[in-house]
Amino acid sequence: QRLIVWMQRQLRKQLQARGTNPEHISAACDALNPRALTVGFARRFANYKRGTLFLRNEQRLRKLLTDSDRPIQFLIAGKSHPADGGGKELIRQIVQFARESESGRHIVFLENYDIHVARYLVQGCDVWLNTPRRGMEASGTSGMKAAINGVLNCSIMDGWWAEAFESDFGWAIGRGEEYANPDTADQCESQAFYDLFEKEIVPLFYERDVHGVPRNWVARMKQSIARLAPVFNTNRMVQEYAENLYLPALHRARTLAADGLAKSIDLAHQKIRLRNAWKDLQIEQVQSDTDKPLGVRDELGISVVVQLGELSPQEVRVQVYSGLLDNDNRLIDGRGSDLVYEDSLGEGRYRFAGRVEAHTSGRHGFAIRIVPGGALFDGVPLPGLIVWDRSTSESRTPRMIVEQVA
Repeated sequence: QRLIVWMQRQLRKQLQARGTNPEHISAACDALNPRALTVGFARRFANYKRGTLFLRNEQRLRKLLTDSDRPIQFLIAGKSHPADGGGKELIRQIVQFARESESGRHIVFLENYDIHVARYLVQGCDVWLNTPRRGMEASGTSGMKAAINGVLNCSIMDGWWAEAFESDFGWAIGRGEEYANPDTADQCESQAFYDLFEKEIVPLFYERDVHGVPRNWVARMKQSIARLAPVFNTNRMVQEYAENLYLPALHRARTLAADGLAKSIDLAHQKIRLRNAWKDLQIEQVQSDTDKPLGVRDELGISVVVQLGELSPQEVRVQVYSGLLDNDNRLIDGRGSDLVYEDSLGEGRYRFAGRVEAHTSGRHGFAIRIVPGGALFDGVPLPGLIVWDRSTSESRTPRMIVEQVA
């Protein structure tokens, strides 16, 4: 109720400043309904955030917006960077739809987005919508703020929601699929958005008991607060930055600065040595038994022969990079693990070996790579210095582990 009353006041000022007809102003303000399912979308407008994804199928959207028995309204706010023409275009499309369509009066774009506006929205909306292109969302902190207030999130599986999502306190648009074509992603995920609202979100919100209370919806609100607030908060964020980044960086800085920068000097010399020798590195041979199915948690043995030229095995890390494969046979959520140096074959050739394990069923793959090693690097990558198994880098397809079976 507070949100809608405040929105009506702001919308009236906004329309008066444009010189809008008073009758149109009254109609626009009256269209805001405190009892309607209220969807909030507020953030910086950039192309990757796909602020107009919900407009992709206007016919299905209009059907949602014009249902008199189960009304729904979208409250949208945000700004684009002054130099971001694409972001401005997204805002223009939303405002144009709201102005020109009869059903558009159920969509309000609020100008001059700031933290004061955000405070009303994350407290008063029923659903918080987030539709970034997967893989580009840094975090999505507005969704965390909404969740603490009992607002249910409906989001692409990216940023914090990829970790947080469970079906008893929110909704996922898609299942985290990867798409080679952005248009295909937009089409599939917009359809998933409409399906969620038509089949799950709207029916659940309007499922009331004899007292008019949406019991199942309220139960999800309580779950959202109880299970998300203790885990996704600024305390955890600062702690993880400190433990995973700041303190290790401080330790490394002190180590490199000790004894008159002795190790810093050694590191600089080692970088020069690696850059000069890197062109001679090759992955000559990869052996593994990929011709038979593996059970989950079965291990696949791998033997690799590399040519290191002037470098020693202790100066590099030979790794197997493995993970699930998508429909285009690309590795997703891959992780690297070190192979162990076994023996010298002479003339700069060395054998490394190890094992890789798949923790889930499905199609898995792996690729071999060489990166700088040694204590001075301490796991810190050196840009430009990486060698991939030529057969996988040229084809862009990893070696396949035959389908894992449970």
